[in-house]
Amino acid sequence: MREVVWVGTDDGLVLYEGRGDGAWRRVRRALAGVPVTAIVATDAEVLLVRAADTGHETFDGGETWYPASSTPDLVGKQVVTVRGLVAPAFDRLAGALAYARLPGKPAQLVGAGADGSMLFRSYDDGIHWEPVQIVGGGAGIVTSIVPVVGLPGRGWAGTRRGTLLRTADQGATWHPVLDAGAPIWCLAALLLE
Repeated sequence: MREVVWVGTDDGLVLYEGRGDGAWRRVRRALAGVPVTAIVATDAEVLLVRAADTGHETFDGGETWYPASSTPDLVGKQVVTVRGLVAPAFDRLAGALAYARLPGKPAQLVGAGADGSMLFRSYDDGIHWEPVQIVGGGAGIVTSIVPVVGLPGRGWAGTRRGTLLRTADQGATWHPVLDAGAPIWCLAALLLE
């Protein structure tokens, strides 16, 4: 099994892959020079992206791109779940820029609050929030958070500095893992066999 994360940046789309040993490698870069601001990933091969406000799709993991008849929605302050976007039940996180629901028992709602400068999590769908730890601190403004489809309790966050953060404990602790080299605007993460 391998975990993959698609990263939409100011400078195109980047695919990273990890095989469970803690090492990550960049597999592919696509749409260089074009800001990618939304991603919908069916799997590692089939993606629909919003690049320069135009829809693009690939059926071969980013080797070849085609104009798309639709454009994915910008996430905004919606909650990213493994099944798509939903509105937050309680919009109580001050200065929130991004939300994601990490499946698990119980599911955790994670939010980038204080204008994205801090990460928080909630056990009760956003009624109460507690700050979480970012190892090393100073990761920058969090712009995107996503769960890993197929891995309960795991998630990714991206920042304006280009830092990719990862959690494996339902959002309690976030670790810087990679530097995308450009501001990050969107993510998609999957577990593949």
